[in-house]
Amino acid sequence: MTRQASQARQWPGATSGHQAAIVMIGLAMAARLARDPRTYAPAIVVVIAVAAVAGLGRASRARTFARLAAWDKGRSTTQPAQG
Repeated sequence: MTRQASQARQWPGATSGHQAAIVMIGLAMAARLARDPRTYAPAIVVVIAVAAVAGLGRASRARTFARLAAWDKGRSTTQPAQG
């Protein structure tokens, strides 16, 4: 990959120093929000919501796998073995 191609994907004027500054600002904001008692309740709600969505994803994946296994079992019992 050429140098121009790799630079084209970055933000305009983004350098490693600029990106490091953005990361530091983000971390400082996160630390400040974590220390602010007014953000505790919304943060707890967000954590619970993320956990619920993750649980729904796992349950959906489990149901899909169970349907696939049942379909495969039914298919294999109705078709004679080839070979």
